[in-house]
Amino acid sequence: MGLSRNQLYAMALQDYLQAHKQDQITQQLDAVYGDESSSLDPLFVQLQAHTLSEEN
Repeated sequence: MGLSRNQLYAMALQDYLQAHKQDQITQQLDAVYGDESSSLDPLFVQLQAHTLSEEN
């Protein structure tokens, strides 16, 4: 490969951190929003349906 041991370790660490970055973000979002409902407010659903029916 033509890399020094330090370069190889640095590349491996960078790849590892990049691969697991998404996992950390997902865990943090789950912790923040875990108790929150993901359903839409009924008023917004009604307004959206009304707007879509006007477009057609």
